Amino acid sequence: MKIFFYIATAIILFACKTTQTTHMTGNDRDKHGCLPSAGYVWSDVRKDCIRTFEVGVPLYKFQKPYTSSAAYIVFSSDSTYAEAYIPGIESNIIMQQKETDIWKGHGYTLIQTDKTQYILYKKQQIIYSNHQQL
Repeated sequence: MKIFFYIATAIILFACKTTQTTHMTGNDRDKHGCLPSAGYVWSDVRKDCIRTFEVGVPLYKFQKPYTSSAAYIVFSSDSTYAEAYIPGIESNIIMQQKETDIWKGHGYTLIQTDKTQYILYKKQQIIYSNHQQL
């Protein structure tokens, strides 16, 4: 009778065990060790996990400046490279400095027009800017 009780108890306990997995925020590191759920992405020019909205320069769609969707530009420590994070584009765009205030790469051109103002072109058309008067 005791054996029957132990077997029945084991079956009940085994049947109650769930195989459900839980996903905890902050437990989703990518291949670089960044935490996407906390807003971190890998920056190739900084070689570090960053939050683009904390370290990047926000640029807004040229034709729709009041949209909530922003692109971000992140610069390498020596500013020889600029990295563009553009909504809807899977990978970031790396541009190399060609002149003092011009970075180019992969069909994109970033121009710094003054100390804090930037314009991003794609194939000679303005797509993003933080300029107030274009």
